[in-house]
Amino acid sequence: MAVDVGSDQRLAYSGQLTNEDGSRTAFCQILDIDGRVKSWFDTGNYLPTKISLAADGTIWSTGFEYPGGTEGRKVWQNYQTVRHYSPSGKILTQSIPNWDSSVAYVVLGHDPQDGGGVFFAYDARNSPAGIFRAPTWGQHADYLISPEAQGAVFLRTSGDAVTLYDSPNHTIYRSTPTGHDLKEWRMDRSAPRTGLDGFAVLSDGRTYVSWFARDTRTASSGVAELTLGPDMVATWKTVLEADSALPAVPERFRIIGSDGNTLVCEEEPDHGARAEANPHGEEMPHEVAARDTWPHRVPRTEPFMR
Repeated sequence: MAVDVGSDQRLAYSGQLTNEDGSRTAFCQILDIDGRVKSWFDTGNYLPTKISLAADGTIWSTGFEYPGGTEGRKVWQNYQTVRHYSPSGKILTQSIPNWDSSVAYVVLGHDPQDGGGVFFAYDARNSPAGIFRAPTWGQHADYLISPEAQGAVFLRTSGDAVTLYDSPNHTIYRSTPTGHDLKEWRMDRSAPRTGLDGFAVLSDGRTYVSWFARDTRTASSGVAELTLGPDMVATWKTVLEADSALPAVPERFRIIGSDGNTLVCEEEPDHGARAEANPHGEEMPHEVAARDTWPHRVPRTEPFMR
């Protein structure tokens, strides 16, 4: 389901088991570099769909809960989508409910107009509190199984701190320096929200996103650095950008991770692209990389890498 490699080369992954009676068991497991199991724990009916290993050995996750209720009547209690586990599986903190706090539970039903599936929300007094129609699934639908390549949700740790980028909901969360509570910033609406294909947090906390997008006439690719404002509004500052008129494809740098204070990127060569000026004043992406004005490294391996 989800996998991550920690700074000490430990490997963590989450998944689910189907039992003989048809029930499902969700879990997390941690292995050392030699493949020995260091930890395994049951997460109940909560399936972590994205996980990230912190330096202190804990695991951060986003995910969703399976429904309860009797056969033929699926019921979801309002639940916390983000959870922080100890290495043994104890929940240290949990936050960001899937629905508004006024919602106590949600029941799968049928739309009286067209017969399609809908989710009826109720409050603690069993009074109607709203209706969700597929594919909408509460405020945090993208914490389910939406692939990162489509720019939905990115979860990364740097040291003991965690950063969660919820692109569809224009929000970024970061754990506070003195604890593990999540602090929320709203993203400036000019931030790229489609075509996001990479995200990384460096050791010093600097945060970057890469994107590749196209319309009917042009394609563009770029890398931007995060700025967290004192007014709790976050912005992306472009450090690299290239575009081209189709059918040419611009040079593309896709962030695949980080190594200390260096970004690790896949690089695809341009095919008739032209580079746009960036805030540092350089005209070509290679000049930006050569002068180290942004923390960039490209592995010398294939495919699409130099």
